[in-house]
Amino acid sequence: MIRGILAVAALITACVLAGCGSNGGRATVSAGGSSPASSAVCSIYDSGTNALITVLQGSSGECQALAQQLSSAGSFWTAQPQQPDEAQSMVCVMEDSSGDVAEVIDGGGQYVGQEVCGDFTSNGWTEDTAEESQINQQEQQQAQASASASAAASSAAASASAAASAVTQASSDLSTMDNDATTVSGDASTLQGDASSTYGDLKSEESDAAGGQGSYCTNVSSTVYNDAASTLYNDQVSTLSNDVDSVQSDINTLRGDIKTFEGDLSTLSSYGESAPDGSSAAITSAKNAIASTIASGNQAIADVNADVSQGYSIANGLATGACAGDGPGSPPAPQGPLS
Repeated sequence: MIRGILAVAALITACVLAGCGSNGGRATVSAGGSSPASSAVCSIYDSGTNALITVLQGSSGECQALAQQLSSAGSFWTAQPQQPDEAQSMVCVMEDSSGDVAEVIDGGGQYVGQEVCGDFTSNGWTEDTAEESQINQQEQQQAQASASASAAASSAAASASAAASAVTQASSDLSTMDNDATTVSGDASTLQGDASSTYGDLKSEESDAAGGQGSYCTNVSSTVYNDAASTLYNDQVSTLSNDVDSVQSDINTLRGDIKTFEGDLSTLSSYGESAPDGSSAAITSAKNAIASTIASGNQAIADVNADVSQGYSIANGLATGACAGDGPGSPPAPQGPLS
């Protein structure tokens, strides 16, 4: 709060009316901490408050004379700038009969500024609405420019932050894709192992079947039957089926990784960022891993299906004559391929 505001306003009025110098002049009276205009001749500040007076026309001697007069009212006016604590704007522009003009500026609720404007009016000054309109336009333009600059800075900062996040995300997704491609490549050996195990079980059945039907058909109804309907059946319906589901899931995950990473590259491009080193080669490697695993995996699946069918055929072929009906019957439906 400006100390002794009525006395200060009266002194301001008296100073401007008297000219405060040889040429009179235009003074900006701030009831809050406005920065002096770039064209100002001089400015003085009420120490410890936000009050500011800027003389726009005249000489630096006017500020010194005005500071002395205002300081005699109990305040201490100085040429040392004071730090404002809130945004400032024009309250009124006053003019006297001789053409002297004073602008009152304040912040917040502008209570002090309104009191100063009222004191100017009581001392015979009139409101310069044309000048007020011009200043209002300038303040609006400045506010719009400040808002635009702030928005542009915020947008640039947000864009830079998003670009940095995109780079980090792309690097992470590239690593995920590489790891999952390694997993898919390793899956091929799992299905090949299933095929090898099934082939071994088929050979065991062939060895058992070489023993014939056995006494009371026990070899047909028990040993060879179980070789087909239990061991080979589980090789396909349980072991192979579960492994195929797992491998298909890994393939689907890797496909999703590729799609995600390709999206990352598109995002990086939109921000003007470069793709991580080795991106193209990594995508090609991932796609090759899928193609290779599907090709070798489907061959393994076909081998298991054929061996299981062959095992059932051997068991059923032994169940003839007195042993008719002791065979395992139809084999399970073939395991579907990877896609």
